[in-house]
Amino acid sequence: MAGKGLSQSAYDIILDRIVTNKYPPGSMLNEIGLQQELNISRTPIHAAMLLLQKEHLVEIRPKKGIRVTDITAQLIGDIYNIRELFELDALRRYGGNFSKEKLLNYHSIFSAQYAREFDHIFEKDVQFHMEIVTLSGNALLIEYYSMLRHQFVRLSNISGHNNAARVESSNKEHLKVIECMIQDDEEGAAQAMAAHLQKARETAYRVVILHNGQPVDEDS
Repeated sequence: MAGKGLSQSAYDIILDRIVTNKYPPGSMLNEIGLQQELNISRTPIHAAMLLLQKEHLVEIRPKKGIRVTDITAQLIGDIYNIRELFELDALRRYGGNFSKEKLLNYHSIFSAQYAREFDHIFEKDVQFHMEIVTLSGNALLIEYYSMLRHQFVRLSNISGHNNAARVESSNKEHLKVIECMIQDDEEGAAQAMAAHLQKARETAYRVVILHNGQPVDEDS
């Protein structure tokens, strides 16, 4: 595999390690070390780093190395402000276009019986939100949201998508959104989504900022 293939391979591996926090916020990387670790030459690794920098996942510091970006209160605020802007508008304007069959499938997925299947729920959570934004049909908006999705995933991994109480609450919040969509109540769906994103924002602040990334109880 050469050229673009190697760059994509390097990007995929490094991205996965950043969003799963194998390379945690603030950690320092260097291209020579990554060459040895991944057994990929320096040019594809550099190309991958440029893409990751574009997504604000790393900072390339000449003569110093590559730093995985911190998750700060500012970043959390920015992420959720963007999510509210994109997702609420998509629900209000295009929510009626969401397939009822898909909505019923998501309703089943987010039901209580799946509450402890953390990885499955998390995957479907990300997918559901992405599908809402995709309803807009706006290619530029979708591309930008898709790029930021990796930040959403990293933040969710740090703030504990495997916290049982939070997963259960999040499932219920999703069900409210879905039930409004099934009833063609776009405004109700947008309001339910706003409440869900606000709760997720508060959880991220508490875990990442106040508790230094350590899991907390839902009621703490």
